[in-house]
Amino acid sequence: MHTSLCLFSMHVSASKHNLSFLSLPQKVLAANGAGKVSAYVTHGVFPIQSWLQFTHKDDASKNAFAYFWITDSCPVTVKALANQAPFEVLSLARSIADALQI
Repeated sequence: MHTSLCLFSMHVSASKHNLSFLSLPQKVLAANGAGKVSAYVTHGVFPIQSWLQFTHKDDASKNAFAYFWITDSCPVTVKALANQAPFEVLSLARSIADALQI
């Protein structure tokens, strides 16, 4: 089995209408043989519930991100995304406490 990893990073000034470009790398990688593609966002702000376009929808989940990791730096987003695949929340609390030596 061949495994490869492709990382991409983008700065996004998000609106509901321009987040669709985040799906482009997933589509390109999948078209070129990637079995699963995941995304990571450090500060997930999704205006007007734009995160809904990334949720798994029945049979379409095979054409979506396998995982979409976000940090807990935006509590409103974390609350909205609770138990919504493919989203998983990574906590920054311990890292921040360690940095502040709390």
